[in-house]
Amino acid sequence: MLVLMLNGILLIPLMRRLHLMPTTTRFQDLRAGQRAHLLLGLTISQTCWWTTIVVGFINSSP
Repeated sequence: MLVLMLNGILLIPLMRRLHLMPTTTRFQDLRAGQRAHLLLGLTISQTCWWTTIVVGFINSSP
């Protein structure tokens, strides 16, 4: 859970910069570092949530 919270905190500056961009900005219009940051954040987030779901299912089995 700590990893997920730190991931969210590290995404705040990027999300602020993205919020300032025009609404027509596409993913490929972002700089390579911004795209990498978004994809890394997505990967960490998905890994944490799916791990939580799997652990929950494993622990709920009789």
